[in-house]
Amino acid sequence: MSKNYNIMALQGYTDMSDQDFVEEMGMPQELAFKPDMNLWMTYHVYLKNKKLETPEETERLLMEQFMQMRIIISPRIWVDMNVFPERKLISQDGEDWWMNDSDLMEACKQTYHRY
Repeated sequence: MSKNYNIMALQGYTDMSDQDFVEEMGMPQELAFKPDMNLWMTYHVYLKNKKLETPEETERLLMEQFMQMRIIISPRIWVDMNVFPERKLISQDGEDWWMNDSDLMEACKQTYHRY
């Protein structure tokens, strides 16, 4: 049985599988059942918001999503993500990379462009 990594399943609100999430959200199929899928989706929504919202609202929504991700996604899953070529686990500030806004944004961007 495959593990579901989509944020909807991780927060326990639904039993949506990663395959269903990929199909519903229009994500690349290669992201199904990979912990990186939430990074791709975050950047995808960020780009949409940039077209539809003010810069301030876009930033507010991004920071809100980052906070939700940090609450819902366990450290074990963050560590399993394939985001930095050098497998950077600690940010410049000495914290986990996903706790640093600029590192998390870079991970989202890299993941989005990789797929």
